[in-house]
Amino acid sequence: MKNRFLAVILLSVTTLPYWGCNDDSPINPPNTTTLKTATAFDMEAPLQDGWLYYSFDTEAIVPASQAKTDQWDIKFRAVDFDPTKPDTDRSKYASLIDIFLRKGFFFLNSGNVNPNGKTVGVIIDSAFTQVTTAPDETKFTVEDSTYFANPSKSIVSQSFLTYSGSPNHTVAQNASRTLILRTRSGTYVKMQLLSIYKNHPATPTTQDDVGYYSIAFVKGEGKRLK
Repeated sequence: MKNRFLAVILLSVTTLPYWGCNDDSPINPPNTTTLKTATAFDMEAPLQDGWLYYSFDTEAIVPASQAKTDQWDIKFRAVDFDPTKPDTDRSKYASLIDIFLRKGFFFLNSGNVNPNGKTVGVIIDSAFTQVTTAPDETKFTVEDSTYFANPSKSIVSQSFLTYSGSPNHTVAQNASRTLILRTRSGTYVKMQLLSIYKNHPATPTTQDDVGYYSIAFVKGEGKRLK
């Protein structure tokens, strides 16, 4: 009887839940998986419509017929450029320079660009690969297309791009800045403009056609962007 009683006690002890923890076992180990960098190349902004509309949620071009909806996140401006004109013809670069200095190459879908849009954004002073998290919500703003009257109001202002001037008159992204945006679905995205030239040449020349947008972007896991 005594042995049976002892066996019951031992069995009860061994079946009790274990509330201790092993100091060597990490709690909520950090996520070390690098988020995927997606790309989209040579998206042509048609002169007929004037703009190319793109959605980061669907990772696809949106028809111009949906321009007044919230289905797109960013629109890229068409550029009237004839690479066959001689380099000495100043009219060859007139549209390109005007867009860079006054009109802006692209805008987000919100604010006075489209009252129905819900995409907000901010430019941060950091290289694309160095951006790890989205900034505080107070940093995000709606878009303002009054570029000529007040360039500082535009999210994607002149400072996001660089212009080489003569003789090549090429435009590229400022490598030390990154566009961060939040889509209508609440997804955070960081974006880098790879090229505005057809076939995205590493070193564009005056013979390369303009208005073909190539981008790289990372869709966040929460606010994590790397």
